Amino acid sequence: KPLRRLNGRRIRPHGYVFGPDSRQPFYPSGYPYQCIGKLFVWSDPSSPFAQLTGTAALVGRDVIVTAGHMIPWGSNPWMVKFVPGYYNGVSTVGPSVYSYCQSYRGYNPRDSGKAHDIAVLKLYDPLGEMLGYFGYQSYDSNWNDGPYWTMVGYPGAVANAEQPSFQVGIS
Repeated sequence: KPLRRLNGRRIRPHGYVFGPDSRQPFYPSGYPYQCIGKLFVWSDPSSPFAQLTGTAALVGRDVIVTAGHMIPWGSNPWMVKFVPGYYNGVSTVGPSVYSYCQSYRGYNPRDSGKAHDIAVLKLYDPLGEMLGYFGYQSYDSNWNDGPYWTMVGYPGAVANAEQPSFQVGIS
């Protein structure tokens, strides 16, 4: 069955879904790569290990954006740590460069569906003042199907999620 957008238009999956995986690991040095980081999520902060890891990006001086499925919805207490430029256990900017999150807003995909899988988190520390940040812009449907998108993240299938990977030319 073909994948479809909310408006009914068909979705063409990324190449690695049905073809060879072209994601390549890289060393996240300098702007803008240091603005992408690994997210560590605890629904039980007393645990020594995060229950979930994923990717987030700095979009403001103390704001990151990630997928809504990364959020510990309904957990209290909870803990989320953002490490910018994460590479093999530490930030490429320095071993003490990270911030915990103080609050989040977004959509729980269990309630709102996968099309609204997004969350915005406020950091305790304004890492964007030191590292820079992407900013944000509303999506324009004229961008659909243009092969100029780049995907960057920490998937478990590439370098065991210890190094970021990228894929270019995504439509």
